[in-house]
Amino acid sequence: HPDFDKVVVGILKNDPNAKFAVIQERYPGWAQKVLKRMEIESGATKEEISRIVFLPRTDWVTFLNYLYISNVIVDTFPFGGDTSSREALYVGTPIVTYPAQQLAGRYTQAFLKKNVKV
Repeated sequence: HPDFDKVVVGILKNDPNAKFAVIQERYPGWAQKVLKRMEIESGATKEEISRIVFLPRTDWVTFLNYLYISNVIVDTFPFGGDTSSREALYVGTPIVTYPAQQLAGRYTQAFLKKNVKV
């Protein structure tokens, strides 16, 4: 989502050590379209774009390991995580979320309130 692009680019611009790991898309060409959109609409530089790493689609155990070795998960919006948020909490990786007005964008907030007593 373009609004989420701006957050990703903002983090990359403000933290020169930040990297984003994204699971490889199912649809060929999708990633390149999103990266181009980030460049055009959010002002991402080539260097910032280079810090977005695409990981291969994989089995569930390897995916949990991806979550486990991550410093933090940035919940997507306006449609947030559900299963992946629960999996990140399961392996103990912190999640940052920006809840949306729609139910689909509030799952992670609900999980955090239940588990962390926010």
